[in-house]
Amino acid sequence: MPLHVFEPRYLALLRDILDSHGQLVIGTVLEKDEDLIDDGEAPVLSVAGLGEVARYDKTEDGRYLIWILGRQRVSLEEVKSDEPYRKVRYQALPESTPKPKDGQELATKVRKAILFRHKGISNLPEELPLGVQVDLLVQQIQLPQSVLERIFIEPDLGERALLALAAHDGYPANKNIEVEEDDEDDVDEMDLDDLGPEFEF
Repeated sequence: MPLHVFEPRYLALLRDILDSHGQLVIGTVLEKDEDLIDDGEAPVLSVAGLGEVARYDKTEDGRYLIWILGRQRVSLEEVKSDEPYRKVRYQALPESTPKPKDGQELATKVRKAILFRHKGISNLPEELPLGVQVDLLVQQIQLPQSVLERIFIEPDLGERALLALAAHDGYPANKNIEVEEDDEDDVDEMDLDDLGPEFEF
């Protein structure tokens, strides 16, 4: 997941995690509470994603362009924070995986859908896990939050892949996320092989 970090609270978060474990939890604000985001009080979905900063670039004016690599789905509980950003306690969620043959077939279909929708990704490593591919595909489709949540909280990876493919078929490709050719800061335009061998899945 590519992110452009510029808000002071998130700059503080990024500096702190880069000096330590490099991990953060990314939650989804409930649609009905989006007006509370700026106050830092918006409730979030109980299932979130644990990610690791795989690559980052700092701009001259202090902003960051980062690439977050998803590690696992987690359940979360918010805890008190003395920092400008929110903190949570999380627990890993168990996930069931499809049989190898079914998983390979799903991965082929998901890979094809990703490359069709996102011209900024020039290569997908063969060993890229199905779960990561599903997340990449979902990121490229502008979905209603209810649909996005349904996909995200699904604990069965095979079923989640099928839901993502159904969303790909059900929402026109002209609603995909385009890459701005003249945006030199767009961290989205990168070969996933650039992440290097140290970022194992």
